[in-house]
Amino acid sequence: MKEKYLFLYLKTGGGHISTAKALERYFAQNFSDTEIVLADGFQETNKMVQSIVIDGYTKAQTYGKGMYEFLYLCNKSYPFAKLNQHLMSFFTKPYLQKLIQQERPSKIVIFHFFLVKPVLKALKELGLDIPVVTVVTDPFTGTRTRFMEKDIDYVVFSERIKHYALDLGVAEKNIKVFPPIIHEKFLIPIDKEKIPDIKKLHHISLDKKVILLLGGGDGLPKGKTILKELAQSKTGAHIIIVCGRNKNLFDQAHKIKSDYPQLSLQIHGFVDFAHDLLNASDIVISKGGPATIFEILLCGKIPLIHTYMREQEKGNVEFVVDNKVGKYEKNIKKLTHIAAQMLDGDLSSYQDAIKNLDLKIGTKEIAEYIKSL
Repeated sequence: MKEKYLFLYLKTGGGHISTAKALERYFAQNFSDTEIVLADGFQETNKMVQSIVIDGYTKAQTYGKGMYEFLYLCNKSYPFAKLNQHLMSFFTKPYLQKLIQQERPSKIVIFHFFLVKPVLKALKELGLDIPVVTVVTDPFTGTRTRFMEKDIDYVVFSERIKHYALDLGVAEKNIKVFPPIIHEKFLIPIDKEKIPDIKKLHHISLDKKVILLLGGGDGLPKGKTILKELAQSKTGAHIIIVCGRNKNLFDQAHKIKSDYPQLSLQIHGFVDFAHDLLNASDIVISKGGPATIFEILLCGKIPLIHTYMREQEKGNVEFVVDNKVGKYEKNIKKLTHIAAQMLDGDLSSYQDAIKNLDLKIGTKEIAEYIKSL
């Protein structure tokens, strides 16, 4: 009889979902004796609450960055974190309790901290003793809300975040450090000889350097301004912009393409071939999200970070800058100038620094750890 594991996530950004799906995929491919139930923890939550949390998250990141950073900072205070915990528990526990009772999993893996408290409350009320593991998807920076419960197991992606959890009172025996969970296709770099074939497949110029603008599922913040500045700078590069689900950015990019017909520009919405685009690029203008940064580096490419959430993603940017594997520049004129300089210069120092990181993917190790509990 198969063991059933319940994987719980929220649709607040792509990082939680992509991490859950990558781990689910590994289990499906390697453990025939397990069944993964992947569930959105807000599935039956009040629509207004869903709108506030999910849509509010997306809009705050795109249009209200300062407000998002303020709220994130507030979650470092105990009273605010506790209030958040109780509110989310009130709205999500009924559905989670029903789901647990229905599925009767042997293990529960949580990918968003909002779901920890309601899951533990549901288990207590149901009288069930099921192991719970929380995967903390931010690799370097944390808040109290991520570690409010001291007696469950945590999977983290760096020693830095482990020490943060220890300072908050989580026992060391409850914290396991692994490399991050990334899609397994990033594990094996594409041979250089195959890059021309990838470029032909996606209609990418073979004789120009390639700049990729990539910002995850919601597109790159200020992507329109960056793209227009690149168009005006006459860099001569082939430019690819991935707009994700951001229809406004998609339409704005097409307007720029019509305004600058000489520009070698490709525009994509949401794609499932970002891996190919990364491998075909020379530098990547992006934001400070952890999944995107690790994917760029695993492909051996150079991240040029324009923006990040000052509290949540600061550690990611410091990781890039301190290890000299990329650059951060918030001024868009300077950013496009740096991009042009990098394309015309020698990139070997960055490429060597990326190789020296010896980045690993932790999906296999984490799956085996969860299986062993």
